[in-house]
Amino acid sequence: KVKFDGAYYYTITNDEPLSHKSPSDLGIPTYSDRPDYSRPGSVFGSVQDGSRIGVPLPTNEWYLNLVVGLHDSPSSTNEGYEQFANEANRVYTIPYILDVVGPIIGIRLHYPNVLSYGTVVQSNFIPWHGLTLGTVNKEFTRRYSVDEETLPSKLGVGIRWEEEERKEKEGQSKTAYMRSNVLRGMPYGTMQYGPGVAPTIASEIVSELPLIDGSKRLQCGALDPYSRDTLANSTSAMLVEQDVELFFPESDLTWLVFFSKPVYVQCYVNDKKALGSEVVSLPPGAASTTDNPNAFQLRVDQTQHHDNSLDTEEEDPLIVRIALANNCTRGTNVHFCQQNQPRDQSTFVSVLRDHANVYPTSPAVTYAFSNPEGGLTPDAPNGKSAYLFFDWGAKSFQVTQEQEEEDPSKELIMFALPHHVDILRGMDGRSSNEVIGHCIHSLHGNACLVKGGLWAMEEELGGLPSFMAPRPPNHTAIPALAKALSQDIHYSLPDYYMRGAGDTYFSGKMLAKLGRIIVIAQELRGLADTPDDEYDRLDSSMSDEKELLLIIRKCKEVTLPTQEEVTSAIDRLKRGVEIWLDGNAETLFTFDDTWGGLVSCGCLFNGQECDNAYPNCPSYTDPGLNFGNGFYNDHHFHYGYHIYAAAIVAQYDPDWGKRYFERIMLLIRDIANPSVKDKYFPLFRQKDWYLGNSWASGIALFGGRPYLNGRNQESSSEAIAAYEGIAMFGSVMMKSFGNGKSTNKSDNINASTACRIFNIGRFLAATEIRSADRYWHVYSPKRDQIYPDSYTPAVVSMMWDTMCQFQTWFGNAPYLAYGIQLLPLTPISERRDSDQWIRQLYPSFVDSCNSDVACINEGWAILLYAVLATLGYPDMAVEKTLALPEDVFLSAGGSGHSLTNTLWYISTRPTPDVPYNLQNPSTTIDSKTVTKAEKEKKIDCGCPATCSSQVLRSNSDGFTCKERIQWLITNRGFNELGACGQVAGNEYKSECG
Repeated sequence: KVKFDGAYYYTITNDEPLSHKSPSDLGIPTYSDRPDYSRPGSVFGSVQDGSRIGVPLPTNEWYLNLVVGLHDSPSSTNEGYEQFANEANRVYTIPYILDVVGPIIGIRLHYPNVLSYGTVVQSNFIPWHGLTLGTVNKEFTRRYSVDEETLPSKLGVGIRWEEEERKEKEGQSKTAYMRSNVLRGMPYGTMQYGPGVAPTIASEIVSELPLIDGSKRLQCGALDPYSRDTLANSTSAMLVEQDVELFFPESDLTWLVFFSKPVYVQCYVNDKKALGSEVVSLPPGAASTTDNPNAFQLRVDQTQHHDNSLDTEEEDPLIVRIALANNCTRGTNVHFCQQNQPRDQSTFVSVLRDHANVYPTSPAVTYAFSNPEGGLTPDAPNGKSAYLFFDWGAKSFQVTQEQEEEDPSKELIMFALPHHVDILRGMDGRSSNEVIGHCIHSLHGNACLVKGGLWAMEEELGGLPSFMAPRPPNHTAIPALAKALSQDIHYSLPDYYMRGAGDTYFSGKMLAKLGRIIVIAQELRGLADTPDDEYDRLDSSMSDEKELLLIIRKCKEVTLPTQEEVTSAIDRLKRGVEIWLDGNAETLFTFDDTWGGLVSCGCLFNGQECDNAYPNCPSYTDPGLNFGNGFYNDHHFHYGYHIYAAAIVAQYDPDWGKRYFERIMLLIRDIANPSVKDKYFPLFRQKDWYLGNSWASGIALFGGRPYLNGRNQESSSEAIAAYEGIAMFGSVMMKSFGNGKSTNKSDNINASTACRIFNIGRFLAATEIRSADRYWHVYSPKRDQIYPDSYTPAVVSMMWDTMCQFQTWFGNAPYLAYGIQLLPLTPISERRDSDQWIRQLYPSFVDSCNSDVACINEGWAILLYAVLATLGYPDMAVEKTLALPEDVFLSAGGSGHSLTNTLWYISTRPTPDVPYNLQNPSTTIDSKTVTKAEKEKKIDCGCPATCSSQVLRSNSDGFTCKERIQWLITNRGFNELGACGQVAGNEYKSECG
């Protein structure tokens, strides 16, 4: 029970598994023969066996590059595990890019700059400008392991280095170790040191003499230029009580180093590096690999600590933190400095010093839903918002409790992104969650420091999800819809998919396609069946009711599918869904007992059937088969379509939904398991709660190493649709089980589970939409807050951890890049696609589509016409859609669409508040509605005598002069005089001047 925003709320997350049933309990065979190269490695330590021992492992986390693609077998080329990791084993913590291949063993931090060139935005850095925090203890190797206690965390992972030599002290055996929590948003790199481990800070470029406690310069000794293991000569040590400041002239970067207790330090410089020689001269035949890559080291001198103060206990370890204090110290860094001018970062430095003693540990993500009756609850079926909590596990290395009480304002600081700041809420008495500024530019816009150890973010969930739009199809489209339905209601999937043979992606899309046809048929049939007394009560003098009258009348007039035809379609959909789940598919689902997941066995399709059968499962060996399903690529895309189709079957056959409830839940648990107690599936497999989006890419490697740019996701819209499907399944099943009001106890338990599924789906979809709108949808005015001006596309079609691209996996045409962010067309699309974004993407989308006939032939024009309807041209969109060749809906780009659903979507679009000018789009790219108060406000442009009401009512290309002035004030930030000057002096002189 915590207090924030003046009210008390319970912040309890229901952590029980959705189900305790194993996949084998539900008839899913276990597959145990995954090849070694794609199994969890030794980095996972005692939990390497994963789901076999009840600890499913992460497959899509943002930090995955640190735990896959590691060479953990010693060999002649990997002596001492020197090649355990390489430059690809890196992660973007924001703001740092972190790797583990610095000049010494430990974590190396890089401060990236954001570059944009054409259709790419990328985080770049100079590798040798990084700073490494680690040790030079000879007992350690570069081999590290996951700190197992941190595995459930969605905000980061702990990594740990150990040496097995036991040291005896006071009769107890101790292990020398060092460990670091690698977390999103960390302003500092932090390392905890076990007994006997000497902390070292190292760089591959030379530092000026370190500044100790802001007042004393430390003289440095010499490093052996030929060996990283020896010192050429030593130097005296100096006591540090506050911090060490390191400035590196080559990079122009200044770093701060903090210690949890007073320590003595020494520094060393490689003279060869100091002289600017990148290559040390060696005798003939000597290998250059013996060069010492260290140019500078700052070491804690253990010999000075005669009281054994560094031989620490577990509860009071030595903690060392490093942080970048200035990236433009003297104005010489071409990436960060403007006009060769140094940047004053003294205020930021003070903040880093003030908060260095408070550090995050293993953070937890929790959530709760608003209760319509007040407060928060783990499950509320009709909540309007949810709260997302980041508990950073903040701890302090203050010496005494009195010191903490003297200044309780010394809270944890972490970096937050724009979408966090938008919804961040304070927590009275617990965490201030104050944005204190000091923003830096990241790949995702400005990341700003937030003070507080427990973030609370309120996410609006939007209206309750539905299979239908907020309004029925316009009456003018009913005849065309009915004609399309007369054909589409007989749609059948290819025979091989009905046998469960083939891939899980296109089969899922086609199942959802049939489901949408059924839903629309039932919607129109329901309108046609409107009782006469309800029909007669509608008031034709009211515009909304008049339209509904016309819709009902049209539905009664046209020929719609019969009940028998709808029932037949439902039966086909039912068979198409259940074949994949009842153990009778030719391409079986299997359970991967290593990582923990539902994996398609894979089909070597010969055009008619699979040339393989379980237990011959090529998915586990071929990362290109079924889009990499066996390597955990795109699971939410694939399974989301299947879940959506299952929800529609259950809508019309509740008993079927009850029978298949647990089996459909397997798909949900695979992509949206909410519980760390589920022994079979990892926690929210693909969700990155910090960024808000999901990651589609899994454990696949490139040349034995992870992809350099980390995780990626192409279609944000398919991720949103997947979570929409989960919400809809939960909604349907709540009703099927009696909404918790059944006399059957088991039904009530299942209804409660369905409510959790419903809420989880809504929450996942809402956060995915917020992230897509911020980082995938690129439009003014917010585009300037995220990406550089040189990135001109209106969308990011491929998001990586450290890169954004305007292209797809299957082509570079702009219409592909736009289209993949707009499918499928379902009710949630209206909330997904802001009017402002649609207005700004249309010109590029239409130009690209018109220039390539493949846009039409391969089905991508379907999405263009949906956009056209959204802009206020549904009649034109219907006309263009009806002109499409029939086989468009069987093409690769169009196979998930139907003519019925396309016409339905077009005809259910709301009328935009601001009409869009197709001939001159630039005049109407903004869409903010002029408020009633602004409309009624008197305008005289400072000239009351001549700026009369008659002039203001003059027509200027479809709008009055006053409307154009008001539009500029609302959408472009003009003041009244500026707007008047633009309209009357530049745009419409004759009409308004």
